[in-house]
Amino acid sequence: MLGTVPLYQGYQSQNKTNTKGIRAILLGSLIGNVMEFYDFMIFAFLAKQITSLFFPLHDKNTGLLLTLSTFAMGYISRPFGSIFFGFIGDRYGRKTALLYSILLMSIATMFIGLLPTFNTIGYLSPVLLILLRLLQGFAVSGEQGGVIVFLSETLKLGKGFLGALMLSSVYVGVSIGAASCLTLNLVFSEQEIAEWAWRLPFFFSIFLGTISLISRLNILESTEFMQIRKDKLILKNPLKHLIKNNPKLLIKTILLIVPQTVCIYLYVVFFPNYFSNLLSSSNTMIITTLNMIFLALLVPILGYFSDKIKPEKMFLWGCITLLIYGLLILNVSNDKNINVLISAQFLLGFVTSLISAPLFAILVESFLINSRYTGVSLTFNISTCIFGGTTPMIATALVNYYGFHALGFYLLIASLLGIVFSSHTRNHYQKNI
Repeated sequence: MLGTVPLYQGYQSQNKTNTKGIRAILLGSLIGNVMEFYDFMIFAFLAKQITSLFFPLHDKNTGLLLTLSTFAMGYISRPFGSIFFGFIGDRYGRKTALLYSILLMSIATMFIGLLPTFNTIGYLSPVLLILLRLLQGFAVSGEQGGVIVFLSETLKLGKGFLGALMLSSVYVGVSIGAASCLTLNLVFSEQEIAEWAWRLPFFFSIFLGTISLISRLNILESTEFMQIRKDKLILKNPLKHLIKNNPKLLIKTILLIVPQTVCIYLYVVFFPNYFSNLLSSSNTMIITTLNMIFLALLVPILGYFSDKIKPEKMFLWGCITLLIYGLLILNVSNDKNINVLISAQFLLGFVTSLISAPLFAILVESFLINSRYTGVSLTFNISTCIFGGTTPMIATALVNYYGFHALGFYLLIASLLGIVFSSHTRNHYQKNI
């Protein structure tokens, strides 16, 4: 069995013995994460505008569902992207995969900003939008898993804390996306936004992408990857190796991720779009931005403590808390009371943090070094594809047909999956590979 290998001492002396080296590694890794999830999520925050620009022939609810369906298209391609980037990361290096991921995301997002609307080229417009959304999903699939694998193999810090820092950078990217859309609503009129200003957040990604690329070009390769390359332990086909040696590991890990996936996409996508029917766009973005900042600050704190009490324990507590939260939602009778809804979103943020903070520490320890990029990225992206991209659409349909309280059933199912599979944590996985 391939266990944890010694760190590559040459790299260690360059980057691990001083604070400046640690900061450079964190900046180079996390800024790309910020950029990619800014790019990926501004689509959701502009769902109302995109509906009128690309799906104008439908009524309001149908148009929004079509837009959210297009949003979900970004998840269909994620498993395929994770296979591609996993192969690159496990075969040629973590840094190489992360650079390709940023470059591809920047290109896809820029072209969405340049895309003609329905009034200009008709039905070709939503078709091209879907294709670019698929490309975004393909690109982002190499990011979260790749960043935490790189950091955990490079820095001598707790994996729970590092995983939480990575997630915090995701939430920072989403916060910047929400803030940019808020600025859009404050500076421009609705007519100006519909005519041209909606493109500005997509163009801003060119600036973020350039900074991210430069930052990542200046970091060195993962220490543990350098060691297995030196020891000639690189796998020819890491995916085949995983499927052949322990397919149950992949299935259990995919199901373990479900609670986090459902929670975050309810929190980040469903609630803001639901609020948009009750509040102005500006107020919706203010609430969303504040909530994302709350997540970004809370998750690293919980990640730090997860290393003290064991990540799997905190994850189990988070799933039990989600079960209680789901039962509370079942009793929400007034889904138009904005104070109730804001409280519900805030509480969901706390629950999401409890589940999210320790998750990537568990994932990293589940897979061996020479198939780790593939294992973490593939399982995370398959779970996100099935349960994340579809969650806003399913939640919207549930609320439209049965009322807000129907979300409680959805949350109960997610929490029970987490509770059942939390027993299959990193130590159990490691023994069974």
